[in-house]
Amino acid sequence: MTTRVIPTTCKECSVRCGALVHVEDGRVVRITGNPGHPGSRGAFCVKGMNAPIVAREHADRPLYPLRRAGERGDGKWRRISWDEAFDAIAEQMRRVKSEFGATAIAGAVSNHFVSRGVAMTQLLRSIGSPNYMINQDLCQGCRYTAAMLTGASAQPGNELARARCVLVIGESPSDSNVVQWMNIKQARRAGARIIVVDPRGTQVANMSDQWLRIKPGTDAALALSMIHVIFDEDLQDRDFVGEWCTGEERLRERAARYPPAVASGITGLPVDTIVHAARTFATTKPGCLILGHGVDAQANGVRTTIGYHALLALTGNLDREGTNRLPKQQAGFRDYFNIINDRTFRLPEEIERTIIGGERFPLWCGPDSWSKSSHNPSLIRAVLTGEPYPVKALYASGVNIVCTYPDIRDTIAALGRLDLLVVATDHITPTAELADFVLPKTTQLEEDDVSVDQSGPCLSVVQRVLPAMGEARSDIEKGFAEGADHGRGPGRGGGDRHGMVVPGDRGCRSRRAHFQYRRRHSLWSAVGSDLRLGRSAEHGLSNRARRTARDSASRGRRGRGCAMTIAGHLFLAAAAAGACLGAASSGAEAYPDRPIRMIVGFPPGGGADIMARLISAELGGKLASQVVVDNRPGAGSSTATGMAAKATADGYTILFATSSFTINPNLYANAPYDPIRDFSPVARVVSSPFVVVVRPSLPVRSIKELLALARAKPGQLNYSTGGNGSVGHLAGELLKSMTKVRIQHVPYKGLAPALADLLGGRVDFTMSSLPACIAFLNSGRLRALAVTTEKRMPFVPDIPSVSESGIEGYDVDQWYGVLAPGGTPGPVVRKLNGALAAFLAEPQPALLERFAALGASPLISTPENFRSYIRTNLAFWEKVVRQANAKVE
Repeated sequence: MTTRVIPTTCKECSVRCGALVHVEDGRVVRITGNPGHPGSRGAFCVKGMNAPIVAREHADRPLYPLRRAGERGDGKWRRISWDEAFDAIAEQMRRVKSEFGATAIAGAVSNHFVSRGVAMTQLLRSIGSPNYMINQDLCQGCRYTAAMLTGASAQPGNELARARCVLVIGESPSDSNVVQWMNIKQARRAGARIIVVDPRGTQVANMSDQWLRIKPGTDAALALSMIHVIFDEDLQDRDFVGEWCTGEERLRERAARYPPAVASGITGLPVDTIVHAARTFATTKPGCLILGHGVDAQANGVRTTIGYHALLALTGNLDREGTNRLPKQQAGFRDYFNIINDRTFRLPEEIERTIIGGERFPLWCGPDSWSKSSHNPSLIRAVLTGEPYPVKALYASGVNIVCTYPDIRDTIAALGRLDLLVVATDHITPTAELADFVLPKTTQLEEDDVSVDQSGPCLSVVQRVLPAMGEARSDIEKGFAEGADHGRGPGRGGGDRHGMVVPGDRGCRSRRAHFQYRRRHSLWSAVGSDLRLGRSAEHGLSNRARRTARDSASRGRRGRGCAMTIAGHLFLAAAAAGACLGAASSGAEAYPDRPIRMIVGFPPGGGADIMARLISAELGGKLASQVVVDNRPGAGSSTATGMAAKATADGYTILFATSSFTINPNLYANAPYDPIRDFSPVARVVSSPFVVVVRPSLPVRSIKELLALARAKPGQLNYSTGGNGSVGHLAGELLKSMTKVRIQHVPYKGLAPALADLLGGRVDFTMSSLPACIAFLNSGRLRALAVTTEKRMPFVPDIPSVSESGIEGYDVDQWYGVLAPGGTPGPVVRKLNGALAAFLAEPQPALLERFAALGASPLISTPENFRSYIRTNLAFWEKVVRQANAKVE
């Protein structure tokens, strides 16, 4: 009898525990936890022990492609070949696309975080459709959406074991997360305080110090009341809040409406219980927060999560040892979610804006949302009604939507109306029973995969333990073939196979610990090359760490034969990488080894914020580190600039500056910074015109007509800007100075509220950055009169310039740049500049489209050239301020 023990990772759920698969004579006899896994450390559940075996060996499992042979739901099938299946499916998809457009083809998949998520989204994007459904609206979706809004995308992970206080909201770890449960019990044994908020008597509630038996759906009131107590008793972490948080006063005002007496009436909890829980979490450091599916099931789940994120921030329990940690990037590796959201692999924004449900639910479905997936009920409704447009074909992979989505009757009726329903599955579900084609899927014992395990943190590999049964194929293989057969790539004869190798294992191909797929067209080739690890996964390791990883790999190969041991070289390599990246270092080689804060002096939603988030996302990708945007509005951005000037000069705080950087020293007698002495310029990155936009009801269609109206009604017209001393303010004052008209200036705290009042008809026109108003111009809600640059801009050729409208010599633009505090080491500045140049010097077409959509031109400069430009721009604005006699009120 031949026995093998193959280390792998269980992917039956999102916990991803390390597993050991015991194989005897080609058959899996049992699956156990892997004590060598740095995240799960041997913890394992009954589902992981049994489900993979049952799924693979189930007697009713489809093993060959099937085509419906009778009416839908009759259970009559005809076995066909893969070639026949692909040809027929592709032909029907082409017909649907030809008759109704690409958006009439939709998909359904479980989530973004597995290979089938990439396969689904990229297959649909290759066709031209942005519509696919995921299950995350039922679990985790509220939490992830809130994290996008707050920046606190933090999970406790294995930090739970180090926490001194654990707050559990709507989660039963003993039932749903054995690793979490293990770490909570370890923390409890070490003396940690446990607070549980749950109406149910769960195991964690029964072992807690404080069990808050709350009324279901009232958790947000509890969060605000705890915040009220912390403010009232001055228990907040002042240093953390002052350094990293914004909106403290607004939070204080909001929480003031929920004193414990009010919250008690809402939640059903005694006043003393609320106060005691707040004091405990605020004073027992470090603290961890666990938010469970009980929060996602609430109608106000997003706002509830935001409340608890605020509680975390207020108490300083973010990204410190023993607290909720921000996600860490693994050098040389990008996870599926980042690839799905990479603009390089996405559809143009104008297509993404047609995602079904996006107009009503922009935080879920829009181009700037967390999921960018369709709103599930809206897509089902589109199939039934044809609104907002028809959906005629659906490809569902690894998901049983009949038994998952609300209102089963509507879902069944919708599936019955489709012209084409394709279901990829490893067993005949109620959804598959209604399909035109059933494609047999591999199970996890027959697949390879690799993902980031934040609880490690490390890379986790899923190894193919046994060959696929019958003719089952993985989602990646099906996705490539379908994408090719749909006509996006070369024919079937040209495919070859490539492996994606995990870190430190040069003999991995022969042991099948890699992905195999057919390279069918350029889009998929790009995804494959982006995921490939190989030697690039060693990037960021010291020489010693590299040797440790390679030596560990060698020992693993000698000690375990052909099996690639997770406990051996893979996780030791990842651990070596983590140790190296976690150590303090003054050299640029190790920089960055933690998240970078990018300070922006304007509120969310304005042009500067939009541009900063685009640049930060690209910069973070090139540096393999998170770049977190920190909005600090106030004093025309001087508040943020002064804060950045005083920050530690180590490259972990940078400033995203606008033209205000060189304007403010000419406006403010005591500006809190010197633009030359206090900063190390990194690069000027973007140039964009301002644009004069009016409300459609104003009876003017040109600058000449606007000026004529202003002269006819002296002092009666007004214009809004993003604040006193902003570029828009000075652009308006310069226009007034050069034309001798009287127009009232109305300053706001940022362009977003300035535009909001313009849309509402409360002001007449706005001097706006183009990124902030381009969407309103495209939709016709605002009208553009002119751009402020001397000449027309190529990406908006129909908008004349102010200069050509009769005001010769008028020329104002908005520039954006990145600066570091003065004294930042030269190697760090050059590394930042190089990372910016890597995507700005020769932008990818998708990035160029993004800039064009925002009305901006990317550019790149050396640090030296940027410093020279700053000096020139200072002199320009000094002249403009003097001529316009502009004053800050």
